[in-house]
Amino acid sequence: MGCGVSKEEDDRKVEAIPASAKKEAAATAKETKKIVEKKVEEVAAEAGALVDEAKKATETVAPKKDKEDDEEKKSEEKGSPKVLVLYYSMYGHIAKMAESVAEGAEGAGASVKIMRIPETLSEEVLKKMGAPPKHPHPEVTTTEIADADCILIGIPTRFGMAAAQVKAIMDRTGKLWMTGGLVGKVGGIFFSTGTQGGGQETTAMTFITQFVHHGMLYVPIGYSNPKIFDMSTPHGGSPYGAGCLAGPDGKRQPSKLELDLARHQGEYTTKFTARLVGATA
Repeated sequence: MGCGVSKEEDDRKVEAIPASAKKEAAATAKETKKIVEKKVEEVAAEAGALVDEAKKATETVAPKKDKEDDEEKKSEEKGSPKVLVLYYSMYGHIAKMAESVAEGAEGAGASVKIMRIPETLSEEVLKKMGAPPKHPHPEVTTTEIADADCILIGIPTRFGMAAAQVKAIMDRTGKLWMTGGLVGKVGGIFFSTGTQGGGQETTAMTFITQFVHHGMLYVPIGYSNPKIFDMSTPHGGSPYGAGCLAGPDGKRQPSKLELDLARHQGEYTTKFTARLVGATA
């Protein structure tokens, strides 16, 4: 037999507690329960209020953040004009110039695309003319033309004017002309001729009409780079834009000075476009 208290003894002790004490304990327990339930209700109410405030704060902050994101995006767009370096090149001279123009534009903070103007001659004809394979740049469509803020067009000269391939792509912009798709955009020209007097100015002069009819802003380089004054060696380029001399047989490649002027044109025109886009965005 153990020394513990039996269940019967416990029951007798409980029965021995006065009735008044039992009643008082029951009342205390009931009151405590009410206090706890009330406190739970208060805490639940406070939690609900906090949830409502959190929701309101989220609803207020989210649109604000979206607005800030939109403003940041617009700011980035203002500072990063979209420049399309568009060119036609049969023997590669203008393709090299285009790459330098693109370097200058990128250096000035532009988002740049280099694209080729589609060929209109057959492979058979090109082979007879001794034309090398085309550069891997993608061919342009009017969609990319419409999307750009600035279009810098590289043109090989044919008898003092733009090559037919360049005119052909412009002839495909009729819908953009009808809808005003190019109005207010910036345009520039760079070129290649066989000789110094082969169209370094007339190629640009006769092409400006394309910009005018589209309501575009033609930006010449003027004499903004002192290298255009260099008379130590023959070179292309004029106040109308950067240029190179290919020679009558096409064997002369763009010189360092000519590529520097092309790079300058990309930078110069991009900075002009950035100011314009920033002012109108």
